[in-house]
Amino acid sequence: MFIGCIAAFFGAAQAQALACADTAVVAQRLAQVYGERRQFVATGPDGAVTAVYAATDTGSWTITITRPDGQACLVASGAAFDWQDVLSRLGRNA
Repeated sequence: MFIGCIAAFFGAAQAQALACADTAVVAQRLAQVYGERRQFVATGPDGAVTAVYAATDTGSWTITITRPDGQACLVASGAAFDWQDVLSRLGRNA
């Protein structure tokens, strides 16, 4: 639900004002600098793709919105990413 809310608030049009670069460049940079890999992806009704990148060993995470033109825009980032917590809130076991 949280990711769906982000996609609703940060569609392709709103992502234009954010820091953006080619999706492959963003993914490579997040992997090299922070050790983050894509953990989750969802497509919104306007074609924008919301992705969560995270480093499961350090907890570093980043949320991006990729516009239909292939530009990924950084929306949020932080620490303490924990799939166990996410899954338990959804009522699932890891």
